[in-house]
Amino acid sequence: MKMDPRWLPHKDFIRPAVPLPLRPWLFEEGSLTQCLERLCQDQVHVQLLGQHWEYPLADEAMALTMRPGARALVRRVLLCSGKQALIFARSVIPEDSLRGGGKRLGHLGTRSLGSLLFSDHSYHRGGIQYARLRHSHRLFGQATRHLDGAPGLLWGRRSIFHRRSQALLVHEVFLPQLGLVASGKGA
Repeated sequence: MKMDPRWLPHKDFIRPAVPLPLRPWLFEEGSLTQCLERLCQDQVHVQLLGQHWEYPLADEAMALTMRPGARALVRRVLLCSGKQALIFARSVIPEDSLRGGGKRLGHLGTRSLGSLLFSDHSYHRGGIQYARLRHSHRLFGQATRHLDGAPGLLWGRRSIFHRRSQALLVHEVFLPQLGLVASGKGA
């Protein structure tokens, strides 16, 4: 049975449990795309895996206080450097959040969501939550589906971005290659 991970706020998170090369990434409050661009010599690009109307996972719907049975636009992407996938991202955008100025969220294509959220000052990030993702978690399966071999566990974070009464949830899952690249061992 697939489960949802246990998300913890920053104050409850056990920092020593996180591998050293991933700590700066996990606790970064700014745009991960910009951090990747500074780290990687290759140009960072977004690989769009899919964008569809779906029912959010139970913990996502609860975090967004969505009404039961409501669907959302779910976007899955990989942030890559060259051919290396470094971060898997899953964004959950309720229908209400795609109105007005939020319409742009539904038409990003291969543009990074962070490039919009961190350049439009009407969006404000809520608290960041962290989780250790295991094989039994649905998000783990989505993040590793494209990998040749699945690791034992992954680390991820999520946060809600607010714009007036609109909200969207962004998950970022750190793939094994990021740890290698961040520690200087990756190509």
